[in-house]
Amino acid sequence: MKATSSLALLRQQLHQRLRPLLHSVHMQWQRQTPRERLRARILLWCLPFLVLGYMAFQQWQLLQQQHQQLRVARHEFTQLQELLGQPAPSTSVTVQYTQEELHNALQNSLQTFSTQQAVLSAMPNQPTTWQLRLQQAPASDTLVWLLHTPAALNLSIVATELSRARVEGREQAGVLSGIITLQYNAPTSEGVSQS
Repeated sequence: MKATSSLALLRQQLHQRLRPLLHSVHMQWQRQTPRERLRARILLWCLPFLVLGYMAFQQWQLLQQQHQQLRVARHEFTQLQELLGQPAPSTSVTVQYTQEELHNALQNSLQTFSTQQAVLSAMPNQPTTWQLRLQQAPASDTLVWLLHTPAALNLSIVATELSRARVEGREQAGVLSGIITLQYNAPTSEGVSQS
């Protein structure tokens, strides 16, 4: 009973406050000529279509941006596949490195990753082979590293096991986990320049 009476009281107060505003709007409407009323009605009918058109245009722009990002991602993915499928390393590097120099250079190349994201370790009984363990590493940084560092240090990628990182059982877009095995290919004696 009390809730009904308080609701009726609230309705009455709202009606009292809105009455002057509604009266003013009604008086303004009455002063308009029939032509102005027609224009106002047409505008009111067109307003939802204009809003929908604007929203559709915004969605179209967003879709175009996503298509552009997808094209870039596909191009980078193709480059990565070509790199991983390449059996022979680049022969443009003619400097011979020691195992310690290579390890230090590899360690320095991983500075874009945190110590939890990338762990480099030498393979036991294989002095020229390293294993890079990635844990929730950004895919873009990983791709840049794969496209540039191994070739620059005359390393070949022997094996890769990379996949999207899983957090609480769900795959994370743009984040990779896995293992990359690298092997040093010492340049042949012809064309080696010591520095």
